[in-house]
Amino acid sequence: MTASALTRPGERDRLIVKIGQIDWVFCFLVCLIAGIGGMMLYSIANGHWEPWAGRQMIRFGVCFALMLGLCLIDIRVWFATAYPVYAVAFILLLAVPVVGEVSLGARRWLNLHFVRIQPSEIMKIGLVLALARYYHGITAQEAKWSWKLVIPALMILLPVGLVAKQPDLGTAILLALTGAAVMILAGLDMRVVAAGILGAVVALPPFVMFVMHGYQRDRMSGESAYKLSAVDQAKDRALGIFAEQAGREELRAIGRYYLDPGGESAEVAFIVHEGTRRGGMAGFLLGELAATAGKRGIKRFWASVLPGNHGMAALFVLWYITPRMIFRNDEEIEARA
Repeated sequence: MTASALTRPGERDRLIVKIGQIDWVFCFLVCLIAGIGGMMLYSIANGHWEPWAGRQMIRFGVCFALMLGLCLIDIRVWFATAYPVYAVAFILLLAVPVVGEVSLGARRWLNLHFVRIQPSEIMKIGLVLALARYYHGITAQEAKWSWKLVIPALMILLPVGLVAKQPDLGTAILLALTGAAVMILAGLDMRVVAAGILGAVVALPPFVMFVMHGYQRDRMSGESAYKLSAVDQAKDRALGIFAEQAGREELRAIGRYYLDPGGESAEVAFIVHEGTRRGGMAGFLLGELAATAGKRGIKRFWASVLPGNHGMAALFVLWYITPRMIFRNDEEIEARA
């Protein structure tokens, strides 16, 4: 179809034209990545689609179809709904400190009785839409450097502050980086970008020391913030990570291995506090346990993984540990390698 044909009234609204404008190379790469992930989950389950690979691929298929459907919606609809979506997400974030549910020390969820929602997830979409709508209405020079950049800066910083206070540092950082990326791609002066990076580097130490919660400092500062507690038994080994919280030490993660008969293999298991997951604690403990096991002549670890615990399963695969047991519906199902 020629460029002149696309300029005819209503031509761009035709379904066949919209489908042709989809970046199918990008779609193929997304499917390829999802397929590789599905293969990894299939391998983790020792050649079984349950409990991970099959469900994951079904979820991906549904979401991929939803993505294609959203691509076909007229961009004017997104233009019209950008600010309302942001406003709704922001109001929900304001409601979290007042009526939000507390779970393990963090207040992040709203219970609407028929569904529980996490407003910060809605804000991830609303922020991008609102920033795109705002930059659509200003000139390239204004997007580079002008007083009008105060507005998108506030649009980013206000939700970031609300999310960080829940506390949800990971999502707050993600929102900040997403907003910064939009501003940079919109043409923000690189001198301003450099100054912002320098300011962030200077502000990081006092932020870590005086603003962050105890478990957040533990997750980010490495060995200097970890306190390792060891319980050395005759055969087995247990290691714990403690964090100072409100003047007292709290257990954040524990890892153990249990020696099998024969003394050459051991079962390894971990429990990590919900508020500090995905912070590298299990990997740190696994490395310490592996070092001790090697000195004691243990040649192999094996592990049990619960359905849905993809992070722990991925950690075991990274360390070449194959799950021997899969627990499903309160029943043990053998899945020997």
